[in-house]
Amino acid sequence: MKSEQDKSALQSLKLLYLSLFAAFLLFLFLGWFSWTLQQELHRLGRENTRGHVSGPPASDNYGSMYPFLILLAGTSMFFFICMGIYRLHGRYGDNSCSSEESAQKQNRFHAYYDSLTGLPNRTLFADRLERALAYARRKQRKLALLLLDLDNFKTVNESLGHRTGDQYLCNVSERLKKTCRDEDTVARMGGDEFIIILPDVKDIGDALIVARRIRENFADPVLLGEYELFISTSIGITVYPDDGEDAGTLVKNADIAVYKAKEQGKDTYAVFTPEMNNAASRRIYMESSLRRALKNNEFRLFYQPKVNLLSHMITGTEALIRWEKHPGLIIPPKDFIPLVEETGLILPLGRWVLHNACLQTRIWNDMFDYRLTVAVNLSARQFQQEDLPGMIRSVLKESRMEPHLLNIEITENIVMDNVEKAIETMKEISEMGIRISIDDFGTGYSSLNYLKRFPLDVLKIDRTFVKDIPDHPEDMAIAKTILSLAKNLNLQVVAEGVENIAQLEFFGLHGCQEIQGYLFSKPLSVPELTELLKQGRVLSV
Repeated sequence: MKSEQDKSALQSLKLLYLSLFAAFLLFLFLGWFSWTLQQELHRLGRENTRGHVSGPPASDNYGSMYPFLILLAGTSMFFFICMGIYRLHGRYGDNSCSSEESAQKQNRFHAYYDSLTGLPNRTLFADRLERALAYARRKQRKLALLLLDLDNFKTVNESLGHRTGDQYLCNVSERLKKTCRDEDTVARMGGDEFIIILPDVKDIGDALIVARRIRENFADPVLLGEYELFISTSIGITVYPDDGEDAGTLVKNADIAVYKAKEQGKDTYAVFTPEMNNAASRRIYMESSLRRALKNNEFRLFYQPKVNLLSHMITGTEALIRWEKHPGLIIPPKDFIPLVEETGLILPLGRWVLHNACLQTRIWNDMFDYRLTVAVNLSARQFQQEDLPGMIRSVLKESRMEPHLLNIEITENIVMDNVEKAIETMKEISEMGIRISIDDFGTGYSSLNYLKRFPLDVLKIDRTFVKDIPDHPEDMAIAKTILSLAKNLNLQVVAEGVENIAQLEFFGLHGCQEIQGYLFSKPLSVPELTELLKQGRVLSV
């Protein structure tokens, strides 16, 4: 686009053009007028001198040249001024054209190249892939696609900032360009995803060589200011025509292979196979079904009662989610929770669980004048979400639930992933009056040194240490140790999975406060538990 300065200069040039044209017409008029005047004077001179020596006066020979001198002077002036205009036009007019050309080039660049890395973008990649496929078909050659998904980019971007993340991506793109041949295409598909076209390969072996070379080039750390970061990527590989004959199929299959590489532990590569396609189809179907289930309210909450071993009365529940995909068809959480976590649906679903568990518990307490508590499990993804305490505070306000009746359950592994951050989050939750439990205690890798720093209220003994009591002395010893530890730390203990009288007597004898398990009740639907509370059922021993 033209600058304001260029526009002003061009406007001035137009005015100058008009002025010069007017001046040139003025010179022509003066020349014509001088010539006409001279002719008239010449005629009058002849009449006055009739009868004398014929011919004009000597001065007339010079006077007749006046018009021509005026025209010559005007034409010369016009020529030199036009030369000046030409130079001015070259300075401003051409610059404005150059500015327009520069803007057009910039627009073309943004249309086909990634503005951050300078690599081809999706649009140019699609064009080059179609051209490469056309060449491969015509020459009966093979080509390979390598789809790369950076494993730890989200952590870098969120913890160190977007500027550092951008530098990280630029470093990745430079290393990829150095890895590939001139005829290869390295493109950025967006975010932390890159793709490489390897035309004219012999077989899958050529693609594997490039994949290994990429991993070798990523072995050296990235130095970004004071930070030393390591790059790891999951790579999915497909080959034309073995894995697909069109661009869409090849890219889709490369994406499937990337998921396989991540399942294998990340920082590796995977070659597409037809078996992956079947698994991916099931995964896509399950993911779309889960999204539809959340939208259509197909999830249900069941509640397993907790019983106090002194009063034998129901004192609380644990909220457990189920998926009623079809009427009467209940899908257990182990079959869908991993995918819910992976897709990020756990965040809206987790909020739904927390809200409904709090709301239903308040309804029961109002209905029966109880002080029931409710325990809600948080996954790792939920615990790490932005402003978790704020979300919980919002749910409590919406449901009008008393904070001290809510029990948040987290596993050892969640809090050990980032201890200092976990302690900070737990303290903020605890200060709201909410109780915090360590679920499945004894199965993780918690350190007793850290355990004393956590603002905990409850330890839950995992069912793996309960189910074989009293037959296995080792499990009894572990359970006794946990009970003793909890007593010394002034923590309440809940034993889950209690299914027989012997187990009940064992935990009652060794100071356990609460139990839950099939001995008293399985997880119940809302109507079932409502009826149980109406009956005022207690634990019979």
